[in-house]
Amino acid sequence: IFVFTDSDSVVAPDAIERIIEIFVSDPRVGAVSGHSRALNSDKNFLTKIQDSWYETQFSVKKAVESAYGAVTCVSGPLAVFRKAAIYNFIPAWENDSFLGQEFKFATDRQLTGYVLGSKYIGKELKEKYRDSPFVKGINYPGREWKVVYCKSAKVWTNVPDTFKKMMRQQIRWKKSFIRNMFFTGRFYWKKHPIPAARYYLGTIFTLVGPVIAFRHLIYFPVSGNHMSGVFYIGGIFFIGSLYGIMFKIENPKSSIWVYRPFMSLISTLVLSWLMVYSLFTIKKMTWHRG
Repeated sequence: IFVFTDSDSVVAPDAIERIIEIFVSDPRVGAVSGHSRALNSDKNFLTKIQDSWYETQFSVKKAVESAYGAVTCVSGPLAVFRKAAIYNFIPAWENDSFLGQEFKFATDRQLTGYVLGSKYIGKELKEKYRDSPFVKGINYPGREWKVVYCKSAKVWTNVPDTFKKMMRQQIRWKKSFIRNMFFTGRFYWKKHPIPAARYYLGTIFTLVGPVIAFRHLIYFPVSGNHMSGVFYIGGIFFIGSLYGIMFKIENPKSSIWVYRPFMSLISTLVLSWLMVYSLFTIKKMTWHRG
């Protein structure tokens, strides 16, 4: 197996052991994502809301995808891959390009995409890099690999502790999302209908999110519908509260759950607009860890 983790991540002592058990018990599993939380959660308001978001992103969203063996991103804090699932795709990953130039982001999403798409795009990629020692040395057959999430494989990583750092990270993530949309989106419809529907509907909502926010918060109120913004913000807060309740159920002794609605509000009112900026600056490859 190949184990990837962020340089500042702290991995639980038994995390890798638990993931290895998954690989051994099911030879169809090609990659496993651990369960990530914020290492510096107690530092300030921003780190608390990000910690609450991490918990539900993994225990809810990744868990749903994992039920169908189709997790779309084996996240960087703890990502473990079976050698046979990615070995032939290392040169494609190393030389990833988008819009005619090298693309430095989307490393975890992209590598996950190779596992998910092994059966569909594997032959094409191996032919492109047929002279690479990673391809001509040994040819692993393309197959329908499962990509899953292991809740008991705990890992903690530092999250941005200032608004500026958070914005930089979010821009990098959104550029990663855009690039991967044109890769994984090519074949993910062949997966189970439930995660596939969630993936494409989620993609559409992410792209049109700024438009929806503009209509409810600016256009409708200016047009005379003054309650539009109130109901819109109220709905976002309600959804965030539901995620907060899920957090509380999973972590009954933690008080972080109360911060989850605020992350939903910030995501909708602030972070969603970064998609527009990311689209227009997609070729700007300045790297910011956080």
